[in-house]
Amino acid sequence: MSELKTYDEAAGKFYTRKKYQYLPLLSWDIYSEAYTKFAELSSDLNHLNGLSKSWKIKWDFKKELYERERIIILTDPSREIVYTSYNVSELNGYKREELIGRSPKIFQGEGTDKGTIAYIKEAIQEEKPFDVKLLNYKKDGTPYTCHIEAYPVHNKKGKLINFIAFERAA
Repeated sequence: MSELKTYDEAAGKFYTRKKYQYLPLLSWDIYSEAYTKFAELSSDLNHLNGLSKSWKIKWDFKKELYERERIIILTDPSREIVYTSYNVSELNGYKREELIGRSPKIFQGEGTDKGTIAYIKEAIQEEKPFDVKLLNYKKDGTPYTCHIEAYPVHNKKGKLINFIAFERAA
């Protein structure tokens, strides 16, 4: 125990001579949140790059996830969610596990513009990309405006296999 007391005294003398004596609590990553986010986004990047090997078109997923901080939602041709990036909960409060197998309609509500929904439906039926802003709802019911940029995804033989949406709060 005396070793600790000696250490504490020496450390106290050392730090009192320093200009900055304290590290603000806000700078600590107490729960490893930054590391967890980085690890999950890296996992998303690897998974999406693996999936896209059979796709006709390529995207820079690193730029989308890290620089643009957009979420990525992947649906099958019947518009059922098959994959979401880790950061989906930051936008709408849903965990990815809650969204797999569901329709993106889960985000729509009373104030969602029916004309924009019709436009999206038509674009999907015609296998065309679309870029819209839509009033969506978080898991807790809070409305938010979502910028959605979506594209049909075809395999190298030209068959429609997915739709991919890049989303962020507008």
